[in-house]
Amino acid sequence: MTQQLSGKELKELKKKQKQAQRQARKNQAGNQAGNQAGNQNSNQNSNQNSNQNSNQNSNQNSNSNSNANSNSNSASSAGNGSSAPTSRDYAETRAQMTQVNLFAGIEPPKAIMSKLQVHSSILHLALQMQSCRIIGSASRCKAMMLAFQQVVRDYDTPSNGSFSRSFASHLSQQIEVLKSGRGLSVSMGNAIRWLKQETSGLSMDISDESAKEYLVETISDFIRDRLDVADRIIVDTASNHLQEGDVVLIYGSSKVVLNTLIHAYTVQKKKFRVVIADSPPLFEGKKAARKLMNVGIPVTYILISALPYVIKGITTFMVGAHAMVSNGNLYSRVGTSMVAVMAAARSIPVLVLCETIKFSDRVQLDAFSVNEFIPQSTKGNKDENLIFFDLTDQKFISKVITEVGALPASSVPVILREYKQFL
Repeated sequence: MTQQLSGKELKELKKKQKQAQRQARKNQAGNQAGNQAGNQNSNQNSNQNSNQNSNQNSNQNSNSNSNANSNSNSASSAGNGSSAPTSRDYAETRAQMTQVNLFAGIEPPKAIMSKLQVHSSILHLALQMQSCRIIGSASRCKAMMLAFQQVVRDYDTPSNGSFSRSFASHLSQQIEVLKSGRGLSVSMGNAIRWLKQETSGLSMDISDESAKEYLVETISDFIRDRLDVADRIIVDTASNHLQEGDVVLIYGSSKVVLNTLIHAYTVQKKKFRVVIADSPPLFEGKKAARKLMNVGIPVTYILISALPYVIKGITTFMVGAHAMVSNGNLYSRVGTSMVAVMAAARSIPVLVLCETIKFSDRVQLDAFSVNEFIPQSTKGNKDENLIFFDLTDQKFISKVITEVGALPASSVPVILREYKQFL
């Protein structure tokens, strides 16, 4: 792959190309004029003078031509030097100008930078996220909030500062280390924003112990209300959408989707079977298949490339979400969009299970402006341009099931507006 040139470098390269072309034209014009003058002189001298004079003139012409040729050769050799580009450089430049780099806006993974002020639980979490041992959006958010509880408990306020102000800067350092491990999910960003608001709202006169106790308890309430209780409500609502004899298609391994299927099978005693579509390099569907088979649910495991052969018998497609953006599009594991399009083309309901903590007020129209690369350290990943997520248009989504109810994808901005003080 050729290295992309900056705008300034492209401009300098074009300038050198034009200079080399002008110099070549000048040398060519000079050679032609010299040859014409030499021919005229030789003809006149041959008609007026003897053979001796013609020999002398021919020698002079040969010398002048040899000098002109040597000058032109030296000019051309100078033009082909390091200061002027060659035809190959010009071709590469044209290729770079016409090439569209889809991954230019995606930052590559960074090395985790350990600092003296970083808590050990934060560093451990960053390593787990980077190696994809903790991979789900909700799971990463919950693990982060539990790590923040440890940070709060172990924090010592400087002697000349207050807890609320000094802890805010300390928290920012922890967040930077988490970012170096892997990009923050939408749910993590919303949780961090909430925690900073709680920290900034602390009184300047509050004691350190009281402030720590308040933050630890508030974080526990956040985990319970926004993650645990939200998941249970979604499971109860989504399981009611399953009927006897259904063939449910899932893609990857979403925790809330698996809990819904297990609840419908073990608690509601509904009989159905599950088709799991999976894709490399993560192969999350293998873990989902083992979990469902352990409770007795009939499972068919396929790769995503085999989906056209089994989609005829599917009755429902159920998928989790990394985020729901404000224009109603689904931001989820790469491959979800293709499965959703195939399901919608056959009028198969596409149900998205998503907590409101994953709702984002940004508008996203493609999967390349905001995304992440799957780390090459992941087992089986030898390609540096494998991305984590893709974007599914809202027109392919039948319903979004959240803790505030089941609603169409077009209602995502309504939820963001009406529940803004709670989200």
